[in-house]
Amino acid sequence: MRPSTLRRLVALTAVCVATLSVGALPATADSVTGSSIAVGYRPWGVAITPDGTKLYTNSEELGGSICVVDIATGITTALIQAGNGTIDVAITPDGAKAYVTNSLDDTVTVIDVGTDTALTPIPVGDRPWGVAVTPDGTRAYVANSSSNTVSVINVASGTVTSTIAVGLTPYGVAFTPDGTKAYVTNFNEASVTVIDVATGTVGAPIAVGASPHSVDVSPDGTIAYVTNYLAASVSVINVATNTVTATIAIPQGTRPSDVQFTPDGTKAYVANYVGTTVSVINTATNAVAQSITVGQKPWGLAFTPDGTRAYVSSYTTSTLTVIAVDVLPVLALPSAVLAATVGAPFSFASRIAGTPVTTFSITGGSLPNGLVLDAATGVLSGTPISAGSSTFTISASNPAGTTSAQYTVAVAEALVATAALAATGVSPVPLAVGAGATMLLGLVLLRRRGADAAACARKDQPSDA
Repeated sequence: MRPSTLRRLVALTAVCVATLSVGALPATADSVTGSSIAVGYRPWGVAITPDGTKLYTNSEELGGSICVVDIATGITTALIQAGNGTIDVAITPDGAKAYVTNSLDDTVTVIDVGTDTALTPIPVGDRPWGVAVTPDGTRAYVANSSSNTVSVINVASGTVTSTIAVGLTPYGVAFTPDGTKAYVTNFNEASVTVIDVATGTVGAPIAVGASPHSVDVSPDGTIAYVTNYLAASVSVINVATNTVTATIAIPQGTRPSDVQFTPDGTKAYVANYVGTTVSVINTATNAVAQSITVGQKPWGLAFTPDGTRAYVSSYTTSTLTVIAVDVLPVLALPSAVLAATVGAPFSFASRIAGTPVTTFSITGGSLPNGLVLDAATGVLSGTPISAGSSTFTISASNPAGTTSAQYTVAVAEALVATAALAATGVSPVPLAVGAGATMLLGLVLLRRRGADAAACARKDQPSDA
């Protein structure tokens, strides 16, 4: 007898729909970790390779050099001769080259990051200061502070392809994440020049505070922060409209120099050159949330790619201060794929990132019967015991804040052999999800078919009687 059709065939894939939300950020708890790292004499700019393995900082040793630090060990591994008066350093997105401005030589030194050797310097404008590389890695922009221009370097050829006139005494330069705009601070003009990267043309200058020095654009490309060195403030620029929307006060007399957003964009660090502090700005409120004590005369800073560490150069002490950064928890995105079936083991890791240790909890709805959430790891696991759809919210909290995500998990019934199959003498067998279901059903059918064949053989054999 042929087995009858299966009693029910249910969709085997559960659907996960997550709606992510971020709660109000508490006061940050970022803190200095470990001992400071000794580097070359009077460090300025700081840059970290995209893979997070090396740090490069300027030094006045050898007349002008770059100090290379191994991030994992905190040990200086090389001191590379550059030009006179090194100021800033930027690394290409592919991590292959580093560009170093030599303010007293009117050149840029290019360093091969793989070998940590200096290549032929590139002549640029008068007294080059800040440098940045386009997000696509094809060009480097150099702010020439005494010639009031920006030199555009072709990364592939190592030559200057154009020169763009900007405001008085350009110091800092930064690109939007999409590479369409460059922002240049004009120190002696209290303004910021916006360059159209595609055409090389400039728009109307944006008025900011006194003596703007550094600029950085948020990871989502919506705002730019500009440090106003003499005004002791940070101007907030709306990138879409190129207008100042807020001004953030920094403690008077501190001379804010460098500014950098954290990789997740929730905070920005400002190095205050006169003194020993870094101001931490909550970007949601545009207010200083914390002040961290570092080495004397902090100038440059950079974050590791994962955002868990910040490195701050101290001009007077010739050291790097390492800061442990609290990173907002990140939960799995809506594209995460879940599969759940009655009687089959299930596991789903909701945590993607976040430091320090995060606490997880169910803050809405209910889990499918048989599943539990590990409060320490964020792993949802167990064996579902009933079919149906459950919607619930997972919240992850640490000192940086709380992130929540709403998930809907549909649990499918197990595939079961029909009563007709059971009538043959074989008990109904729950079948697992996926390819295993076909395999188990095949084994049952083969077993039944083999038993039938044996019975027929015995029937056809002649009797001994």
